[in-house]
Amino acid sequence: PSSYMVRGISNKTISLLRKAGRDTELTESDGQIPETNEFSSGESESQLNRELQLIQALNELPAQRKEAFLLAHFYNFSYLEISNRMQISVNTVKTHLRLAMLQLRETLLSILTFLFFS
Repeated sequence: PSSYMVRGISNKTISLLRKAGRDTELTESDGQIPETNEFSSGESESQLNRELQLIQALNELPAQRKEAFLLAHFYNFSYLEISNRMQISVNTVKTHLRLAMLQLRETLLSILTFLFFS
């Protein structure tokens, strides 16, 4: 895929994550993002489906990778803040974030490919 498309997917993913973050909350007990049915009436069914697919893709991330990703992109924590909170090195935080983004891109790109070519 072109770098433009990958960048667009990445930006859209982060935007959807931030929007979904206003409607959902990460629970400490199970580490899963609860799926919610509380959406504004103006949202289309396809938009809801995309958001649910994104939440599902997030829930498929390994626990530490997901925690680092959510802290960075939902809560805007710095690498150092994430490192201190998770008790891991800053380089490990960077690795978790890079691998999380790669996995999300791959998952979401396969969903988009399926939607466009099916």
